[in-house]
Amino acid sequence: MDKTQLQQKIREYYLKLPASAQASFSSLTWVETLNGVFSKYLILSEDQKQEIITETMLVLLGIIHLEEYENKILNGLGVEKEVSYKILVDIDKAILVDLRNDLTEVFNKNVAEATEEDGDGKESEEIYHKDLLENINFITSGGKNT
Repeated sequence: MDKTQLQQKIREYYLKLPASAQASFSSLTWVETLNGVFSKYLILSEDQKQEIITETMLVLLGIIHLEEYENKILNGLGVEKEVSYKILVDIDKAILVDLRNDLTEVFNKNVAEATEEDGDGKESEEIYHKDLLENINFITSGGKNT
């Protein structure tokens, strides 16, 4: 998937979002908010920050479920559990709290659509999301392989 295809996929997911979630995503204040969180936790490496940005973008687009997002923040950063939890609480309070229901609903619709298209859809959806995540990581890292 090249950059143009990725942008198209992001646009497709974006258009499925309710108006409130679209406004939140497109304002990019969530990126500024994340940068504020990062300034509180100086132990985070650039890779860890990039991981949080990518995962936040995926959850805000309804590509991954909130539980998966929370699990990745809590267990996937490679920092102490207590620090991961504090980071997650800060992100939740500042970005996700008002969007939780909308994001869960749009994620469930995305899964249902994928299931309709592919029979059970699970395996192809996992492969597609993995490919999408790798491309987002590549683009957001400035073209460096991670």
